[in-house]
Amino acid sequence: MILTPSLQEEIYLGESSLYQQCETLICQFDEPIDKLVEKSIPDDSDIFFFPYEYINFDAKPNRQKLKPNQRFLIAACSPQTPFALSDFPQLLKMVHNTNVHELENTAESFFSSFDSNKIIFSDKRFGVSATLNLDDHCIWTEVLGALGNNEVGLAPCGEIALVHDDFRNATTMDINGTIVLEGTPILHCRRDVEARNKDASIIHGKQKELFSNLELLKKQPVMMEIEKGKIKSISSNSKAADKLVKTFSDLFASDERYRVIIEIGISINKVIELLSGNRTSNECFSNYDRCIHFGFGIDEVGMDYHFDVVCPNTRVATEHGTWLAGPR
Repeated sequence: MILTPSLQEEIYLGESSLYQQCETLICQFDEPIDKLVEKSIPDDSDIFFFPYEYINFDAKPNRQKLKPNQRFLIAACSPQTPFALSDFPQLLKMVHNTNVHELENTAESFFSSFDSNKIIFSDKRFGVSATLNLDDHCIWTEVLGALGNNEVGLAPCGEIALVHDDFRNATTMDINGTIVLEGTPILHCRRDVEARNKDASIIHGKQKELFSNLELLKKQPVMMEIEKGKIKSISSNSKAADKLVKTFSDLFASDERYRVIIEIGISINKVIELLSGNRTSNECFSNYDRCIHFGFGIDEVGMDYHFDVVCPNTRVATEHGTWLAGPR
C-alpha cells in the first residue's frame, strides 16, 4: 500500500493470508510515483495507491515502468477532484464490496443485448429523445474486472464507456436529437504538465466555483439539442435553471470543444453510493442497476476540465426497444 504523508496516521494495512508480506510505503507529495515503484517495490506485487493531496494530478504510473508481474490499483481520491478524509470509510467500503466478476458478467450481458447499431436516449417526462448511430469509429472501453499482470486500474470501478476513436481532437460521434441533463455532476481538473505547474489553489478555486454552478443539475434539468454529436442549443422550462444555461454558455464561449459529447458512459456497479460533493467515485453510480452519464471536455489536451453528468432518468435502449440502461 502506498500512502501520501497526509494519510500516514489515517489508514492502516493489516496482514492477509493472501500475501506473503504486506507493507506500507509513503510517497511524498511531489515524488514521481514511477520512481517509487521502480526503486522500492519488487516484481510480483499488488500495489494500492491512495493519491490523496498528491501534487501530480495524474496519479497513474507509466505501464512501461511497471515490472512484468506488478498490478497497480489507484483509489479514487486524486487531486483531479476534491476529496475529504471523512469520505475514506465509505470509499473503502465500496472498494471492498465491489464484485469484479459480477461487473464482468454485467458487461457481457450489456453487449449481448445489442440487436441494432442505433442507440436511443430518451426521457419520457419531457417527451424527448436522441439517436446515436454506431459506426466503425465508435470504441467501447471498460473500467472494470480483475486486474491482470502489468495493468493499472481504478478503485472503485464499474464503467463501460463509448468514445470516438479520434476523441482527443474532439471529433464528434453521430448523435442527433435532444437529451436531458439532470443529476450528479463530476468535474475533473486537467491533468497535463502545464496544469501541474500552476498553483493548485487557483485551479481548485475555479473548479469549486464551476462545480457549485453545475451542481444545480441535481434539481434543475436542462435540455440540449444535439446535432452530429455537438450541442446546438440549450434550454430549460424553469427560470431557476437560468444560471445553468449561462454556465454552459460561458463554457462554450471559453472553448467550443465543450459542446462535443466526448463520452457516453454506462455505470454498472451496484454497490456505489453517491458521495456528497465533487467525487470521482460518483461516476460509477449505477442507480442499483445501470445508469448513463454524458461526458464533456478532454482534460489532457489543453482544456481545463472534463466533466460528467450522471443522468438516472435517461433511458438507454436499442432502436428495437431492447433495454440497455436507465428506467426500464
